[in-house]
Amino acid sequence: GINAEYGAEATEKVQIVGVCDLVVGSKLKLKVEAPKAFSDVQWYFDKSCLPAEKSRVLIIDEVTSDDSGRYRVRLETHSHTVKWLFTDVTVAPELGKPAAEEEEGELGFVLQPQDYSIKERDSVAHFFVDVRPFSATLQWYCEGVLIHGQTQPYLCVSGLNETDHRRQYKCVATHGTAVVTSEVALVRWAPDQPKEFTGSGFVETATDKVALIIGNQNYKESTFGDIVHAEDDARDISAALRSLQFKVVSLINLTREEMLAACDNFYKLLSSGVYGVFYFAGHGFENAGENYLVPVDAPSTVSAEHCIKAQYVLHRMQFRDTKLNLLLLDMCREFANVGGGMPGDMQPAQSRGNTAIGFACGPGSRAYGSENDKNGIYVTYLKEHITRNITVTNLLDCVNRAIGVREPSGYQRPHYQSSIIKNISLNDPIDTTNHTAEYHHRSIIWSMANNVEKTSEEVLLNKTPITLLYAATFSNVLRFSITSELNIDRVTIDQDSISNGLQLRKLGDTDYEIRNIQRLTGSYIEIALTSSSLMTPAANCSDVVKVRVERPLFAKITANRTNFGAAVMEVDAAGTHATGLCQIPTVPTGRGCTNHKLEKMEKCEKEEEQKKKKLVEEDVGRNEDDCTLEDRVSSNLPDPIPNHDNRIVYPFVGIYLAPNKGLDLTKFMSDIEAEAEETHRTKQMSLVTVETSLLNQDTSQPWIEMEKRESRREAKALAAAQLDQNIEKELLD
Repeated sequence: GINAEYGAEATEKVQIVGVCDLVVGSKLKLKVEAPKAFSDVQWYFDKSCLPAEKSRVLIIDEVTSDDSGRYRVRLETHSHTVKWLFTDVTVAPELGKPAAEEEEGELGFVLQPQDYSIKERDSVAHFFVDVRPFSATLQWYCEGVLIHGQTQPYLCVSGLNETDHRRQYKCVATHGTAVVTSEVALVRWAPDQPKEFTGSGFVETATDKVALIIGNQNYKESTFGDIVHAEDDARDISAALRSLQFKVVSLINLTREEMLAACDNFYKLLSSGVYGVFYFAGHGFENAGENYLVPVDAPSTVSAEHCIKAQYVLHRMQFRDTKLNLLLLDMCREFANVGGGMPGDMQPAQSRGNTAIGFACGPGSRAYGSENDKNGIYVTYLKEHITRNITVTNLLDCVNRAIGVREPSGYQRPHYQSSIIKNISLNDPIDTTNHTAEYHHRSIIWSMANNVEKTSEEVLLNKTPITLLYAATFSNVLRFSITSELNIDRVTIDQDSISNGLQLRKLGDTDYEIRNIQRLTGSYIEIALTSSSLMTPAANCSDVVKVRVERPLFAKITANRTNFGAAVMEVDAAGTHATGLCQIPTVPTGRGCTNHKLEKMEKCEKEEEQKKKKLVEEDVGRNEDDCTLEDRVSSNLPDPIPNHDNRIVYPFVGIYLAPNKGLDLTKFMSDIEAEAEETHRTKQMSLVTVETSLLNQDTSQPWIEMEKRESRREAKALAAAQLDQNIEKELLD
């Protein structure tokens, strides 16, 4: 028997004795050997109490398969000393007896092993087989690895927990030269009551969930070699996060400038209360304790200045005051002695109790993947656990333990760091209370980067219809299929798109995809379809039809240097707007971010926050009687802000004015200032009229019967509100 003791130590041996490996129909007898001082006895089966079993001997005359499991006994003395004992009982199906005519039969399994569900940690699983002929030799395997000494028709596996979910077991029978393999049986983690964070004090909510997924697989330099699974890993992690209500932007094969641009736009979607997830699959290395992400255009003599520092990404995410920052780095961490780099003297990111980093491997080691598998090792186990309703820290721990148990080679050992102090789960619900406008804004931007405006299109080639179906594989990959009675011999895209780096790939007979959408500089992609079946000398007959796709997917974000944070925002009927998103200066896209640029950007953002705080403090500390109506109205009309990429931001209503091609920025600014000055003069004249009318009010009118000071204050507020509406209408016009 297996003995587990709790409480004071006893001088005599305390144990359960009896035969625990039985077959259906046999007799079970378990006996407790313990000092007489343990007078109170109670038996339990699994988690259920057996009320009638209070003696030291437990007897079941004819056991069934349902009697397999863990038997516990509770012993207690008069002084309330308690001891617990337990033992596991295995009941195998009743096997037939050998028969002479069956000995010569064909080798095969009469009973296949069945999946076994476990409900708690440190559980035991039981698997059974029945084979003919009976003289066949059996051998059990776990995940394809031979289990030494397990040659019986039944297999008992102990010490199982949630990390063993979907572990595979099978039995191989041999008889002479014949070999037969049984079906695969799985261990399934199925607890009665999954741990859900729904109790009081344990529910966490996010104001929104945003994720940036980057998979770099096709590197330009042959010295790096292509990553086998980067694109598939990025696709599967994106799908998993979308199922958890994340707004996911997934991009593949990015250069350094494109990675910086995507990251800069990603940061701007982060704000207070948001869950932010950043996943990278590709080449990487470690230098002086820092981890670097390698873009696809890195030279063979790569250095830190050619890469993106993971610490920099984390620092920028934390600066946005998010509720969760999760970095998943599926890359190698071999040591490399390289110099330089992007901001190398940047201060380390401060620990705010909301950050976790998951590494596919430990420091100085490599991440692996097999061409025979769909995913790399890390994502194979990450996607099994990422959708579970467990904390982020438990998620990373489960992945590490699963790889440690199920990948016995030991070549890859994941590593994670976490400072999260709350029970935050990626499954947490979204609560947009007081953040509705920001949530609406992010939804618009996410839709621009991911949704295909038209999913289907029909064109005619000499009166013969051709149907094109569009879909997004990634945020920068457009997939389309062609359906037609004609034989489409050739599909091409325009030369301008090709020269900018866009790639057309044929996936099947009628399926194609256009890659590197983010590099589109024009306003459309032109697809030419050629059919040789229509070639004819007639002058009015054409064999080519051209289809234009207007700035698909991520091209809407990158075209004309547009970015997430500066996209035109819809203002709802109530006039609400995401002021926290539209007043932050924009980092120039497509440029390296030096330490000086980072400090300058942070300084601008801090100045904006201090300016807002100062205005609030001044408004609170000011006596309303001393505050003129002019002060109240003018404080609501900030100056226009010129943006870094030649766009004008007017933060009064959160509207971005994007200039047309050939716009004279100086003239545009002067026109805005002149219009603002004219509006200011009109406002002053209106204020004088209002003040005069208030002073000349007849006190006999009913509305002035209240206290004079209170009535003037309310009248001023009404007048200010009316002026605000008029000014806003003029600006919109």
